[in-house]
Amino acid sequence: MTGSSPEGIAFELNGQQVAVPPDRACDRLSMTLRNTLAAKDVKVGCDAGDCGACTVLVNGRQMCACLTTTRRVQGCRVQTAAGLIDTSPAVRVLAETFINEGAVQCGICTPGMIVAAASMETDTSCWAETIDDAMGGVLCRCTGYRKLISSITKCRNGAPPAGPVPPLAIGQRVPRLDGWAKVTGQDTFGDDVAPTDALVIRLIRSPASRCRFRFGDLTSYLAAHEGYEAILTADDVPGLNRFGVFPDHVDQPVFAVTETRFQGEAVAAVVGDEAAMADFDPALFPVDWEPLTGVMTLSEAMAPEAARVHANRDGNHLCGGLVRCGDASVAMVNADTVVGGTFVTAFVEHAPIEPEAGSAHLEGDRVVIHGCTQSAYMDRDSLQQILDLPVERIRIVPTAVGGGFGTKLDLSVQPYLALAALKTGRPVRLTYSRSESMMSTTKRHPARISMQIGATADGDLTAIAFDGTFNTGAYASWGPAVTNRVPVHASGPYRVDNYRARSEAILTNCVPAGAFRGFGVPQSAVAIESLIDELAVQLDIDPLEFRLRNCLRDGDRTVCGQSLGSGVGIGQCLEALRPAWSTWQASTAQFNQQQPTGRLRRGVGIATGWYGCGNTAMPNPSTIKAGIRPDGTVVLHQGAIDIGQGSNTVITQIFLESLNLADARFERLGADTGQTPDAGKTSASRQTYVSGNAARLCGLGLRRQLTRQMNVAEESALRLTGDGTIVTAGSEQQELALGSLAVDAEGYVFGSIETYDPPITPLDADGQGEPYAQYGYAAQLAVVELDTGLGTVNVLHMEAAHDVGCAINPTLVEGQIQGGIAQGLGMALMEDYVPEVTNNLHDYLVPTFGDVPPIVCHIIEDPDPNGPYGAKGLGEHALIPTAPAILNAITNATGVRIWTLPATPTRVLAALQDAPDV
Repeated sequence: MTGSSPEGIAFELNGQQVAVPPDRACDRLSMTLRNTLAAKDVKVGCDAGDCGACTVLVNGRQMCACLTTTRRVQGCRVQTAAGLIDTSPAVRVLAETFINEGAVQCGICTPGMIVAAASMETDTSCWAETIDDAMGGVLCRCTGYRKLISSITKCRNGAPPAGPVPPLAIGQRVPRLDGWAKVTGQDTFGDDVAPTDALVIRLIRSPASRCRFRFGDLTSYLAAHEGYEAILTADDVPGLNRFGVFPDHVDQPVFAVTETRFQGEAVAAVVGDEAAMADFDPALFPVDWEPLTGVMTLSEAMAPEAARVHANRDGNHLCGGLVRCGDASVAMVNADTVVGGTFVTAFVEHAPIEPEAGSAHLEGDRVVIHGCTQSAYMDRDSLQQILDLPVERIRIVPTAVGGGFGTKLDLSVQPYLALAALKTGRPVRLTYSRSESMMSTTKRHPARISMQIGATADGDLTAIAFDGTFNTGAYASWGPAVTNRVPVHASGPYRVDNYRARSEAILTNCVPAGAFRGFGVPQSAVAIESLIDELAVQLDIDPLEFRLRNCLRDGDRTVCGQSLGSGVGIGQCLEALRPAWSTWQASTAQFNQQQPTGRLRRGVGIATGWYGCGNTAMPNPSTIKAGIRPDGTVVLHQGAIDIGQGSNTVITQIFLESLNLADARFERLGADTGQTPDAGKTSASRQTYVSGNAARLCGLGLRRQLTRQMNVAEESALRLTGDGTIVTAGSEQQELALGSLAVDAEGYVFGSIETYDPPITPLDADGQGEPYAQYGYAAQLAVVELDTGLGTVNVLHMEAAHDVGCAINPTLVEGQIQGGIAQGLGMALMEDYVPEVTNNLHDYLVPTFGDVPPIVCHIIEDPDPNGPYGAKGLGEHALIPTAPAILNAITNATGVRIWTLPATPTRVLAALQDAPDV
C-alpha cells in the first residue's frame, strides 16, 4: 500500500503498531523514524542513499530510510537495528560478535551494518559473495571492513557463545566498553541529543571560491517569515569574529564580513522553528554576490602577479618548516647513485559518516554546547574569545563522534550554536548536510614534493634533499602543524647524516586544509618510500634488505639530532614481513610468467613509516582524575575523546591496571568541560601515550592513598568487598571501611588527579632538538593486480607490521591498523576531492567492502621507555606506509612509476601508454 488515510500513516515498527500524522507522508522515512517516533538508532549520514547508515528492513528487505518516503511504508513491517536485536536471538548474537571481534569503532554506521547483515540469506555455500552483496551499500570509514566480514562469517558458520569477558587489564582483548550502545544505536551522536522543540539553524554560504557580497534588508526579511526567530551575521559576534588553532594564526572568521575566501564560507545564519525551516530556501535570502577571481592551485597562488588571499601574506606564504643536518648538497654530489623526482598528491576528504552536528541551550547564564568534536577544551577556549564570556559560562559536552580523523578538531557548528542560543534564549540545533560538510570542513593538504636521495654503491644512504609545498586553502587551520612535522619525518625511519628538508604552506581560495591522520607525513612517505625503491633497484639490492640496511636502530640519532634510546622497532617490523615478502615475490613472478597476453600483471611492494606521537616540539599535557565513593565505586573522569579508536576502553584498562584493586565497581565519566579535566585533543596518536600515562599516574596516586591510609606497602594486593570495605590479602589482613570516611565536595573519600606532559625540547633554527618523546614504527606489504588494458588496480592482499610498544588491547590495535590501511588505500587509488565540484559520497569515492583485501596484522611490541607500560601511539602510522606500498607494488608489476595521486585508472593507463615496452 502506498496511500495514506486521514488518520495518518500506519505501519509496524519493531513489532509495534505506530501511526504518524498524514502531513508527514512525504517526509523521508529516516526523519519520521528519528524525529517523530524517536528511533534514534537510525542514523543519517548523507540523505542521498550513498552511505547506508540509515538502512532499515521494510518487509524484510533492505532500504535506505533517507530515500524512502513515509507514505511508502503504509501497512508495512519496518525493522531497525535496535528492534532486530531485541526480537531476534540470531541478530543479538551477531551484535555481540561485532563487539567481541572489534567490528565496532565509532559506531555511526554500525546500526546500518547490523540491519544489512540481518537481511542476508542463510545459504552459507556462497557466503563471500553474499556478504559483499548484502553489506556493500553501507560505508564504514573506521574499520576497514575486515572485522565486520569475520564477524558475519563466524555467525553464519555457527559462532560459539562468547567466553567470559577478559579482565580490564593491559594486554587483554577487552570488548570495547561502549560497544553495546553502538551496536544498538543508542549511543548519542551530534544530531541525536537536541530537544524536540529546538530551533533549527541554517547557514548562508558563499556560492563560489571568492565573492564580494552585500546584504539587503535583513530586518524586513526576518519580519516577513513566520517562524523565523533571528538572523545572525558578523555584527552579532560579541567578541572576536575569528578563530584558529595557533595563537599567531587566528584568521578564520565565524562570519565573513564583506568578502569570502572559499566556496561554502558562512556569511549569515537564519534561526527558526522546525516547521518554518523545513521550507527554508537560501536562494531567497537577501544577499547580493559578486564573484571574483580566486587562486586555486599552488602555481596560481605563487605566481608573482597572484592576488593575495590575505592582505598581510606576501606571496600567499603562510608558514614553513626546516630541518637540516650535515651538508646535503655536497653529499649528494659525492654520492655514487642519486635518484629523485616530483610527486603530487590531492585534497583528500575525511568523509566521516557522521556530518558535523550539535545543539546548544542555556543553563542559567551558562551556554552548554553538545556536539561532535575531537577537543572539548580547544572548543571552549575558542568560544571564550568569540563570545567574550568567561570560560565558566561555557560548557562543552562532546557527544559520541561518528568518525573524525582530524576534521573535527576545528570549530564547525559550535560558534553558530552558541550565538543562536544566546540570542534567542532557546535550545537550538544545527546539522550540516553532506554537501555542507564536504564544502566547508578541512581536508588533507595537497602537496607538491620534490625530493632527491643519494647512496653509496654498497647501499648506504648518504644524503636526502626534500622540498614540500602544501596547499593549505583559505585559512591556516593546522597548516603550521603540517609544515613543522613534515621536515622531521620526510627522512622516513632511516639513518642519514646529510639532510635538508624544507616545507611551505601556501594560501589559496580552496577550502581550508587541516589535520588529517598523519599531518602531512603520508604525503612525504609517498616520496621517500617510492625513491627508496627506485634507489634499491638501481643498486640491485632487494628493497626489503635495503631498508633493513638503513633503518634506525636503538641508539641512533634522527635527522633532528635526537638520540633514540630503546624501543626503535622498525627493524622488527621489516623482519616480520620477510616471509610474506619472499612468498609474494615468487607468487607474483609466477603469475606474470603464466599470463598468455600479459594484460593482467601482479606486483608486490613494501614501505615503512614512522610517526612522532603528540605535538611537534610543543607541550601537550593530559590530565586524568579519579575518585572512590563511600560504597567503593571507582569513578574515572576520562576526558580523552573517543572518536572510534577506543580510548574509552584503553585508558580505562591502563588506569585499572595501575590501581590494581580487585573486584572494584567501576564507573566512567566521559569528556565534559564541566566534569572532566583536560585530556588534550584526540589527534597525533597521543591519547594512548599521553593520556594513558596520565591515567597510569592517576591510578598509582589513588592506590598510594589507599595503602598509606591502610598503613601497608604500596605493592600490597587490595580487594574491594561487597560492603564497601577494602581488604588486603595475606594472613594478616588489613581492612578499610570506606563508608566511615569523610567525603569531599564531589562525594569521594579518596581522589587523585595527575598530569603527564611528554619530555620534549624546542627545535632550533636548523630543526635540531627533541620534537617528540616517542615514535611509533610500521612496515606494510601490498600485493596488487593490474589490468593493463583498463588501468585498474585491485589490491589483493595487505600485511602490516606495527610496533606499538605494548598492545594494551590487541583487538583494538588490529582495528586501527585495518582502518588505517583502508584510508591509505583510498588515498592511493581513488580519493580526490575537487573544490567547487565534489559535494557528495557518490562522486567522491571511498573504499567499500569490495575494495579492502584481506589484511594480516603483525603486532610488534618493542617497549618504549616513556610509554605507559611501554605502549606507543598507533592511529597515524596505521595509514602512513599504505599508499607507498601500493605504489611500489604497481611499479613492481609494470615497471612504471606513478608520480601523481590518486593512481586512478586514467592516470595508470596514461603512464602505461607512455611506457610502450610495458
